[in-house]
Amino acid sequence: MVIDDKALREYKVKLQQSIVVCSERCLFYSSKWAAEVLDGIREDILDDKEPFTNTELQSVSAYQIPYEASLPPLSEYEYNKYQYAKSLFQIRQFDSVKDAGEKKREELSQEIFGVTEDTKADNLELNSIFEELSEDHDKGNLDAFGLYLYGIVLRKRNAGFKAAAILLESIRKFQYNWSAWMELALLVQNNKMFMDLQVLVNREFEGSAIKDFFLAKLCIDLHQPKPVFAAIMEPLTACFPHSAYVKSQWAVLYYDTMDYNESLLMFEELRRAFPSRLEDMDVFSNLLYLQDSKDKLCVLALDCDKIDKYRPETCCVRANYYSVKREVPESIEYFKRALKLNRSYHLAWTLLGHDYIELKNTNAAIECVNSRDYRAWYGLGQAYEVRKFPYDAIYYYQKATDLRPYDARMWRALANCYQTLQQDDEARDCYKRAAACDKTGKNLAMVQLGRIFEKMGRMSVAIDYYHTVWEQARYNKINDELAEICLVLARYAISKQRYKDAEEYAMSALNTIHPYQNRPQEHWDNKTNMAKTQSTASAAYSVSSSSSRQTSASLQESSARTYFAELGKYLYSLLAKEAAEGVPNQRSAARQKLSRLNNLQFHELATDVYDELVRRIVDKHKSFLQLREDFHPRRNQARQKLATLPEGRFKDLASDVYHELKRRYPHVAMEEELPPIPQNKQIDTKAQLSQSTNIIPVKGMISVESMDYSDEDEGNGRSPVSDNGNIQSLDSLMADLGNMVKTPRLDIVNTADTDAIRYEYEAKISQMAKRIKMLELSLDSDTSNHPGQSKIKQMQDEYRQLDNKYSQLSNEHREQQVAVREVKQEIKQLIEELKNLSAKNETLRIQNEKAEAEIRNLSQETKSWRRKYETVSMELRSFKVKSVALDNQDLSTDFFMKPNSKGAIGHQFIIDYQSAIEELLKTSRSSKPSDVLMSMRTIVMACKSITTEVEEYEVKVGLSPANQDALYNIKKKFSTELTNLLASAKNFAAGMGISPVSLLDAAAGNLTSTIVDLVKLLGMRPIGDNDNAVQSLSVSERENAPNMNGKHNDTQLLSPHQLSQFLKTETDHIVSSVQNLLGALRSSDGNLYDIITSIVKIVSNIIQVSQKSFSSGEGLKYRNQGSTIISDLDRCNSKIIQIRDTSFIQSPENANAIAKRNLAQESYEIAKYTKELINMLDM
Repeated sequence: MVIDDKALREYKVKLQQSIVVCSERCLFYSSKWAAEVLDGIREDILDDKEPFTNTELQSVSAYQIPYEASLPPLSEYEYNKYQYAKSLFQIRQFDSVKDAGEKKREELSQEIFGVTEDTKADNLELNSIFEELSEDHDKGNLDAFGLYLYGIVLRKRNAGFKAAAILLESIRKFQYNWSAWMELALLVQNNKMFMDLQVLVNREFEGSAIKDFFLAKLCIDLHQPKPVFAAIMEPLTACFPHSAYVKSQWAVLYYDTMDYNESLLMFEELRRAFPSRLEDMDVFSNLLYLQDSKDKLCVLALDCDKIDKYRPETCCVRANYYSVKREVPESIEYFKRALKLNRSYHLAWTLLGHDYIELKNTNAAIECVNSRDYRAWYGLGQAYEVRKFPYDAIYYYQKATDLRPYDARMWRALANCYQTLQQDDEARDCYKRAAACDKTGKNLAMVQLGRIFEKMGRMSVAIDYYHTVWEQARYNKINDELAEICLVLARYAISKQRYKDAEEYAMSALNTIHPYQNRPQEHWDNKTNMAKTQSTASAAYSVSSSSSRQTSASLQESSARTYFAELGKYLYSLLAKEAAEGVPNQRSAARQKLSRLNNLQFHELATDVYDELVRRIVDKHKSFLQLREDFHPRRNQARQKLATLPEGRFKDLASDVYHELKRRYPHVAMEEELPPIPQNKQIDTKAQLSQSTNIIPVKGMISVESMDYSDEDEGNGRSPVSDNGNIQSLDSLMADLGNMVKTPRLDIVNTADTDAIRYEYEAKISQMAKRIKMLELSLDSDTSNHPGQSKIKQMQDEYRQLDNKYSQLSNEHREQQVAVREVKQEIKQLIEELKNLSAKNETLRIQNEKAEAEIRNLSQETKSWRRKYETVSMELRSFKVKSVALDNQDLSTDFFMKPNSKGAIGHQFIIDYQSAIEELLKTSRSSKPSDVLMSMRTIVMACKSITTEVEEYEVKVGLSPANQDALYNIKKKFSTELTNLLASAKNFAAGMGISPVSLLDAAAGNLTSTIVDLVKLLGMRPIGDNDNAVQSLSVSERENAPNMNGKHNDTQLLSPHQLSQFLKTETDHIVSSVQNLLGALRSSDGNLYDIITSIVKIVSNIIQVSQKSFSSGEGLKYRNQGSTIISDLDRCNSKIIQIRDTSFIQSPENANAIAKRNLAQESYEIAKYTKELINMLDM
């Protein structure tokens, strides 16, 4: 949204007004927010005139503060600063007041003691507040701020949808109450609710800047992607470049998107501009905690404590400070203090949960979860994964992926759990999602996908993934686990006879940088600068020992070979003693414990023992092993404790590791001793201990056959080398290449020896390349010139197998063709039957529509004749047969009341009442007592029409005090008697024929007597054109409502007053139908379809009549507002039709509970929108 200068000036005035309005109602946080935003507005928008006078503010303020009147004239810039300072003072942020308005107060507070731990205490006054506000809302007495309070109460009573509707109604009346927006934000729990609300507010508050502030805040709360937030916030940043609130929102966004450097810069800039602002400092402290900035976090905690140590943000900052110091109990205590000050402090809940996870108190951590924060769910998943509960971890990781579907970390964590459970299909899907989400770390997911497919036996698919990773490593310098992948690719290429590709893969493996190996080419250049003393060699060993963290079997095996050899030399005497005397029982028990360790745990123990052995022999001047940053603190501590072991106990431990290595890697113990490295004359022949787990293979480790292909050999009839032999030789070669990559050894040699070894390796690489080329030529020559009998036999066997498979597939294909033809024939028959049935259904539908139209016409005609009959019968009552003695007496004049133009009650309503009473008395004497309830509905509607007439008469015509008192008594008696009649009818219907009908007659008589008194007091008026129009329209239009095909009759154009009367009548029908619907839903009545259809017809009639009335004449002024309400009515009507046609068309009594609930909800919405339409017309 682009905000021009004119709109920005209007928004400036609205903000100034909202500061005054919210302050007068003690909504200090809303006032403070408006002032904070206004303080950062563009300076060219402000008025430079002095004194600054804004006449528009006077119409908003309910009173003028004397202190404001005593101030000297202010410019607009000073006025904004003053309002900002005053709002900060009202919320007791005294240091911030000083910075904003040059005011200062001493902080008068006391320590918090005796706060209970009850986190679920309820507001005991909530129910009484709710009842009072609900009553005022029903009467329409609540303004924007009353509605805001009503929405808060509803939210606390867990009435989320109704609370959202009330808060939106409050915001429509006054947009600049920021607290109302924030209460609405608390009701948005997921992305779907956010998208629905975004569409709604964009439609209703188009062009509103405060709406954009609200959506931006929601983006941060729900962790929406950065582009979504930026699209909303960038135009606001251009208009309010100096606003502290805007800057803080950007800083929090960068923090949530893990752009920590940018977030740090924004927070530091915010602190320099607003040093006493505590909002969002908790997020800043969490950022410093993640970056392990103890000094900065300490300074921030001290500054916040000086500003206000009783703010929740201050407690959270101090808690993070204790967390970075690893003082978890103190951190938990300060998080609890923050929550005592603000129970809805979501960040404190989340961080408290993380501390509980640190203490392995998972149950307490679950209680602290914020359902809208993916980080809380992710942390719980990690906790359960560490505790070896993969099923629980999967549940929490799935919660995190629901909130963060575009984060590759969530999917990788979920895939790891599935792999733990050996659910490869689910793990494969999760890794695919991770690869699609994370472009920078895509190779990690690709490697795992390749391994899964390799495990599933789908080698070709795995090779595709490995090749993709290899391509990325070539161009993007991505080197993780590339050596292992290159060897797999090379072996696969050899199996497919693609030797050039195999050579390229093998060279990539040699040139790959590993966490446990230096690049070979760089190794030769830099080796002269390394290991000049035994001390530096030990340091080089310590760095390279991080290879112990690699978990691949090849790395562990190569390290185990080194450990086994060196430990055997160190323990020579002890091993000889054990061979002669046997192993002590104590050592046997210890070695059994080692056998229960997994490979990774044992490999780490062996590495630590080997490192300690090197330290004791080479680096005796060091008191213990040096700390390693890439190791866990507990492992570093255990490595240091090895130095405290006496020589005897350390040898026992080393012997246990030696025997376990021998048990786990038996082939290592059986290997023959390798030939020694050729020594230069300058080198001492004394054997040295290997100083590193990075071992470079010495001469003699690679078995290279020497093959001469001379003409003499060929002439002597040398037998050709078979294909299998060539491939096996290449496999052996690639295995040797793998050993060169995986088991390098770093020896301490001088420069001359380095050159010799370097020359030797270069010669070997050249020899290997030549051998590959020779093998390729040999294979081509053997294939073209010497086809062997074994190859022919093998091909014949393959041919027979393929022929048999072809015959089998041909038979299956013929059977499938026959089955397909049969299915096609059946489908053709079914299509013909469907066409016939469709034609019959269309004919029946047309006949049904004609019958329904005829029924409606006949019903309308019947009602018309019946009404004429009732009218005539009432008139004939005044013309009785006269007796002979009363020939000259006018009975109609003396004993019957005639309608007159001054009467209050329409004659037609009296006739309706009489007909309804007669129907009630007739029904009460029938065989079904329960039918009296249906008759009572007609009586209630007639009585409501009479009371409506009386109320309108009271407004239009003034009554004398005596008549007013008499009317009040009659209305009171009328209400009582109608209630008694309703009770009598209900008892009679439930009495199953036992209740006497005389009770019902008596109640009807009492009500009739009251109505007679009412007519005597106010009189009757004849039926006028107005009433005829409304009544006829109410009857005829409801009967002629549009059918399902969209056909409808022409409607009559009504004035707003006539339309209001018509809508009130139709509302009565809707209320009656909804009551019948609710009763039918509870009793699973079979008439549900008809009741729903009647509601649909009534609503369609209302929509049609209203649209025509708003299209011309007096209704044009209601067109815009009315169209919105009519569209809502039409939407609800469409939903009811959909529910009826999907759930109630066949067996309504068997409809599910969800359909019934949705039907009742939409019926309530229809009644609500109809009432809004009536209120609009009556305003």
